[in-house]
Amino acid sequence: MKLRFLLQIFVVLVVATFSSSAQTATPDLLGTFDGGRYTNKVLKFGITIPDGWLIAETEERKALTKVGSEAIKTGNRQADLLLAEGQNKEIILVFVTEKPLGSINNGAFGMSTTKLPVKGYTPKFLTETFKSTLLANPKNRLVKDVSIETIGGRTWGNVLIDLDFLGQIVHTNYFVTVIGDYALVATMSYQDSRHLNIMDAALRGIKFSEK
Repeated sequence: MKLRFLLQIFVVLVVATFSSSAQTATPDLLGTFDGGRYTNKVLKFGITIPDGWLIAETEERKALTKVGSEAIKTGNRQADLLLAEGQNKEIILVFVTEKPLGSINNGAFGMSTTKLPVKGYTPKFLTETFKSTLLANPKNRLVKDVSIETIGGRTWGNVLIDLDFLGQIVHTNYFVTVIGDYALVATMSYQDSRHLNIMDAALRGIKFSEK
């Protein structure tokens, strides 16, 4: 069970949008936490993390990402190259869990960003890319196909996929929107609907500002 959850939270750390342009994690781009509130001045949004959830430390995230990069491989060379490239360009902004890392019956919520190489990318295109790349692994299963919705006044793509991680099924709810030159990704990894409902409510409380 502990292995199952460790594999589950790898999803939050290793799924990414797909870009060919590197970026630098400046302090403003990384954003700040103040109590239970996260604020990002570059992407101009703020979000309240679920009450009582824990912020994962940088070293914990690095260790999980290293192992997870192997676990998420699809077996399809092109898809695996896209996943590796996305992981290298992605900057994790938020990673919180209900319980300490390694606990069973846990939930994990992550937000990340990638600078897009050119303008013109849409949330639907990026979400379809994520879906098709992960479905290159025949063991992964599409639960709910790509849909488009408005959250916080912005357009988001959304898809639900059950991922096979070393024989374990991981429920993953993936959202992406485009803010200027950046893709903003929210990923929810969960074992039951209670976790999903908590994380979904947090995302839908996101606030964007032009200031």
